[in-house]
Amino acid sequence: MKNIIIEFLKQIKHFFYVVWNRLFKIHIMFILNDRERLDPSLVDKNHPYLRSHLNRYLLAKKMLSKNDRVLDLACGTGYGTAMLSSRAKHVFGVDLSKRAIWFAKRRYQKSNVEFQTGDFFDSFGKYDVVVSFETLEHIMAESFDQILVNLESKAKKLIIGSVPYLEKAEINPHHFWFDLNIKSFDLLTKRGKLVFYYQNCEGKIYKKLNPGYCQNLIFVVYRNG
Repeated sequence: MKNIIIEFLKQIKHFFYVVWNRLFKIHIMFILNDRERLDPSLVDKNHPYLRSHLNRYLLAKKMLSKNDRVLDLACGTGYGTAMLSSRAKHVFGVDLSKRAIWFAKRRYQKSNVEFQTGDFFDSFGKYDVVVSFETLEHIMAESFDQILVNLESKAKKLIIGSVPYLEKAEINPHHFWFDLNIKSFDLLTKRGKLVFYYQNCEGKIYKKLNPGYCQNLIFVVYRNG
């Protein structure tokens, strides 16, 4: 009888483990939003897009100073926010997804990092630096310039962002803006010095366009005044 009870308890334990594991995977699927978000702790280290994500934040990190207050707009799961915080005074991560922010607070919250649920067009005050990677193509607005004006209004001295380069409409159902290129950012030339970088599928970043190998366009705005 004792052995039967022990075996029964083992089966119950295994059942709850399987159920919990499946529920956790479903929860993670919602956090990653059909692979539109990414976190190094949730994907394999050989994930094809991991290096691209990390390299963009590493580039931004090099541009920060120790006294900068940084807004990471559309921060996702918060890993990039944490990366920036090792160089900046304070980093504020904002994302529309409550699940992503829930995860970010539990994984990356620390003394100079803060996370909050919010929309791209919400007012968060002005920050020294605004970082927003792979975000603008998701934003519904009357014009792309309207998105740029809102982004620019949040930054005091520096804006760092990225978009898919010349992406076609049939490639990604989550995006609203396509065929984005250097000309798409003409409005920002009136706000300061505009510098572009190009990123290939392996995540490497270049200052010059290598035709046929570019996946993302990274833009940096050094604001006037």
